[in-house]
Amino acid sequence: MIYTSSSILEHCDGAPTEHYGPGAVLLEEGHWSGRLFILVDGEVEVSRGGTGVAVIAEPGSMFGEMSALLGLPHTATVRALSPVTVRAPDNADRFLRDHPELAFHLARVL
Repeated sequence: MIYTSSSILEHCDGAPTEHYGPGAVLLEEGHWSGRLFILVDGEVEVSRGGTGVAVIAEPGSMFGEMSALLGLPHTATVRALSPVTVRAPDNADRFLRDHPELAFHLARVL
């Protein structure tokens, strides 16, 4: 199955919603948070070593997934460029275990 933004967001209906203002750091490179975020609305910048590498604005996009899957520190910093709304499961590891189809989707994307 090919996952679309809306189908990914449907899997996250029960996850808590969080809001961040421009400039807020959601994930910090080199630190482990155990957090996984699914973008609902807004725009974030991904940077490594202080250099921007991507801007993400597609609803349903996930970040923090590599750290959650591998149990390692985040490989990049994710910062809100605009007001941002995300779904943030309380426990990323459990969320991915409870939604193996999303974990498989992430593995294919990575």
